Amino acid sequence: MEASQHLNPLGTPAGMWSRLGPPLRPSPGDLGIFQRAIDDWQVRRGQEAGAPRALILGATPELWSLAWPDRDKLLVLEPDPVVAAELWPGTPGSVEVRSWQTLSPADGHFDLVFCDAGLHTLGYPNEQADFRRRIAAVTARGALLAFRLLCPPSRHESTHRVTSELWSGNVGDMSQLIFRLTISMQRSPAAGVRLDTVWLKLRSLCKDWHTLSLRTGWDLDSVAVADYFRASQAKHHYFGLVEMLNRFGYSDGQYFQMIRLTTGGGALAAQCPVVTFERL
Repeated sequence: MEASQHLNPLGTPAGMWSRLGPPLRPSPGDLGIFQRAIDDWQVRRGQEAGAPRALILGATPELWSLAWPDRDKLLVLEPDPVVAAELWPGTPGSVEVRSWQTLSPADGHFDLVFCDAGLHTLGYPNEQADFRRRIAAVTARGALLAFRLLCPPSRHESTHRVTSELWSGNVGDMSQLIFRLTISMQRSPAAGVRLDTVWLKLRSLCKDWHTLSLRTGWDLDSVAVADYFRASQAKHHYFGLVEMLNRFGYSDGQYFQMIRLTTGGGALAAQCPVVTFERL
């Protein structure tokens, strides 16, 4: 029996999310870095400043669990209404279903901006540049911004190499395989990679998910998570840390300055740094 038939809930965002792990989800160490940004802002501003107004880009449920001074001051922007409804554990009123590209001065100023592994969903380079301008328009001076990136390795890893590593037992789980295989298929950040083509490549590895599960020793349910991407025409654009800093941090000192570059540990952490900026 194919796992997609075995696991009906897999077609939902909640079913998919529960079967993923780092680096596609934040590790405990990653969450600690986001928490540090909250704590740093409070120390810098002092008790008299009150609770920070925070913007979360993407309904990453783990970010709700952070020790927020006042969760009523959180705003989450999630473009997918199903993801917003199923994944975000906070109050429905804290989530707005709309694109990050709609941010404008009408949204007011935020003291904290967090995004966990989401910037690659924006087109490169034009949407990235527009995003930077929009973030600058909605952040207050002294605001802290923390982004966890999903970066290509410093030396390109071919799809053939990833497959060889898989059959040699050097890929830890399905989430790591999806991450490495997806990036191996990308020719350039501008070209990106479509998720349904990643599903096709994964599907070609074995005659069915059950066989892949048996050969790797991975749980069938976690292997079948790949079916969530089967019909997705979304395109991801993975870029390196240098591109991020050149475009966001170094290109215009009028707005942002990088104050911290950290990895949170966990699988493939070196490719998933958390970059913290201060709004100047």
